[in-house]
Amino acid sequence: MIIGIDDTDSPYGGCTTYLLTRIIEESGLDLIGFPRLVRLNPNVAYCTRGNAALSATLGHGRGKPSVIGRLGSADLESYPEGEDSGDMLKLMSLAEEMVMAYREDDPNTNPGIVVTRERLPGSLYRKAVSSFVSREEVEEILRQYSAAYTVMGNGRGLIGASAAVSWPEERCTYELISYSHPYAEIDRAVKTKISISVEETGFTFDSYDAESGRSCMFPASRTPVVFGIRGRSWRDLLDLKRKRIDPEGLTEERFVVFRTNQATDDHIIGDPENILEGHSYAISGFITSDPWVIPGGHYFAWMEGRPGRVKLAAFEPTKGFRNTFRNLRPGDFVTAYGSFNSGSLHLEKLEIISTSVLYRRQNPLCSRCRVRAENRGRSFFKCPSCGTRYDLPEYVRIGRNVDPGRYDVPSGSRRHLTKPFYLSRD
Repeated sequence: MIIGIDDTDSPYGGCTTYLLTRIIEESGLDLIGFPRLVRLNPNVAYCTRGNAALSATLGHGRGKPSVIGRLGSADLESYPEGEDSGDMLKLMSLAEEMVMAYREDDPNTNPGIVVTRERLPGSLYRKAVSSFVSREEVEEILRQYSAAYTVMGNGRGLIGASAAVSWPEERCTYELISYSHPYAEIDRAVKTKISISVEETGFTFDSYDAESGRSCMFPASRTPVVFGIRGRSWRDLLDLKRKRIDPEGLTEERFVVFRTNQATDDHIIGDPENILEGHSYAISGFITSDPWVIPGGHYFAWMEGRPGRVKLAAFEPTKGFRNTFRNLRPGDFVTAYGSFNSGSLHLEKLEIISTSVLYRRQNPLCSRCRVRAENRGRSFFKCPSCGTRYDLPEYVRIGRNVDPGRYDVPSGSRRHLTKPFYLSRD
């Protein structure tokens, strides 16, 4: 059986990943594969912190299991394959009970739960991660697959829960998440020390933002999450936790490794013919204006690409990334990655493929006196010393403050789904 769950938290607390670990623990069933943390379209207006939904496959495991976490005093084992066993309605009843116990009491929290014996079509995930899906679309698919489902409030969580079940795992990373319910207070200096140590290993991504000094692996709000470390190898994450984090003695009730779609660029639509609000794109084209800045430190520039004229935006939270952006000039050829909202592409990263050659116009140098001629009118320059006349100005190539290359926004400003360029180099 596959269970999907979404929208049990709020911007002020709660954690759906923690809730899923409790359902796994109480189900009495084996975990098949990894629990799945699936990020969806980050442009959805009503999404919570990271727009994440969860799913897991439960049943009777077969093969040699791997330990991928600990729930209380017991190891959490993941089986490579298994048989579909168990009562769907019983699992649904347990999930409903857990949601009622752990959901956030917030009018904007609208949980959805799905239980099915078949994985839902990958097309649902692909639409949910890059576009918008209606509840009616989802319910039609659930009926086709004879899935059981429950909604609370307006039922919006049903969309994410179903999309998490449908994720085809074409690209994936992992996140090891540690919990202490309801939450644990951690000294800022301890967070910084651990984050820097973890980032230095090279096994993780987005653990520490050196530019801002932010410890990205620790949540900013009060949730059951103690920390989350992200990487491409779940074994490396387990080893890293044991060697670098456990010695620090953080309060921990449980931890679990999730398979995720984080840092995959799954939300990006490449080479679009048209662009729509609330979608994310990779657009190649020429810069057609000098960048300009508005109060607040937000920079903009125009580019011309396949969809036509597009306004690019590098907002203040991208910090030093703006230094690259503001040095763009007309004629630079780039690929811009970001979400199109409010009429502009909000940059998540930028590849500068080539830079234009710029020249500065200046008065000619007198060949006799080696002094600059004076401008006496259009196409008329005269040496102030000997009076020699010159008809043409000189053009001098200007050095550029930016080079072709790939430029990421800082870790602290990066969206969960965005794949930093440095992961592509390995």
